[in-house]
Formats: sequence, structure tokens, C-alpha cells
Amino acid sequence: MLEPPVLITSDVKLRVLRKTDVPALLEVAQDKDMWRWFTIDLSDWGRMEFWVEKLLQKMETGTMIPLVIEDLKSGRLAGSSSFMNIAEEDLCLEIGTTWIGKEFHGTGINYHMKYAMLHHAFDVWNFERVELRTDALNVRSRRAIEKIGANYDGMFKNHRFNKEGGRRDSVIYSILKQDWPEIRTTIFSHVQ
Repeated sequence: MLEPPVLITSDVKLRVLRKTDVPALLEVAQDKDMWRWFTIDLSDWGRMEFWVEKLLQKMETGTMIPLVIEDLKSGRLAGSSSFMNIAEEDLCLEIGTTWIGKEFHGTGINYHMKYAMLHHAFDVWNFERVELRTDALNVRSRRAIEKIGANYDGMFKNHRFNKEGGRRDSVIYSILKQDWPEIRTTIFSHVQ
């Protein structure tokens, strides 16, 4: 089982999610619009608490490491992301369940957070493939994923339930270890 990391860049710190993070996460989760593409609306105490508990249970199985994202400029939690669908035997994992409070959109936090997680997956854990998935209709998320150098791999039709009880298509992107050195030195060249 992988050791949960603490990841730090000049702008963000990522550490393992704790039950005690619920109030701070709830504070930045109040914009209802940000949950449009997520499978659950976390703007409510009960749902946030349930979600945190569910992620921590998955961590115990070794298939997920849920993290909180701390904005080092303000000292506040800005959101959450996870290493998930961890398949150590295949050296593959997914970066997902990512959400960032609306007030932190456009600040570079997502960029720094993704760099820290990709760096750890490839340069520390020595994984071969990192996947990123999103709702096929979530243009903002797709652009952000493409901006960090991920390749479009395809679509899972009717892949998951959405929070309204309907079905969504998921698009799959990946970054391969062989492509990481170039991505790290070009796209992420100014991240420290």
C-alpha cells in the first residue's frame, strides 16, 4: 500500500483528508454552481461529512488517497483532490474527485496541485500512467485537463450516475511516464 504523501509547491500544500477538515471545506463549498458536474452537491454539512467518511473508508482499502488542498497564500483550504483507482500492480492511477472553491478559481491552485500530484506519481512512486476523467459536458474541466498536457483517450458512454439520478458520459485523459519529462519542463516549467 502506498504511503500517503504531503505535497508542497510554492503555492499549495496537499495532505491527507481528515474528518476535522469538514468545516473548512464546507466554507469554500457553498457556491451551488460549482457542483453542477460533480456527482454530489457538497454544500451541505451532512453530505460533506458523508463524502469525507466515504473517501476515508476507500483510503483504508488502499485504492484511494484523498487529499485537501491548502492555499499557502491565505492559509485556507481551497478544495480537495485524490489519488484514486490505484492499481500498484499495473503502475496506474487516476487523479480525481477534484474540486476547488470558486473563490480560488483562476489563481493557479489547480495547476500547482496537479503538478505536485503528477510529480509524485511519476517521480516518486514511479507509476507509468496517470488518468484524469470528467463529465463529457464539463468544458471547463476538459480545458483544464488538456492545458496540463493530458491526451484524450476516449469516452465511457453512460458511465456514471449524476446527482440528479441520470447518467453521464465520462471522457478519459492520460499522461504517460514517457511524456512526463517534456510536460514537466514545458507546461510546468515555472512551478516550484
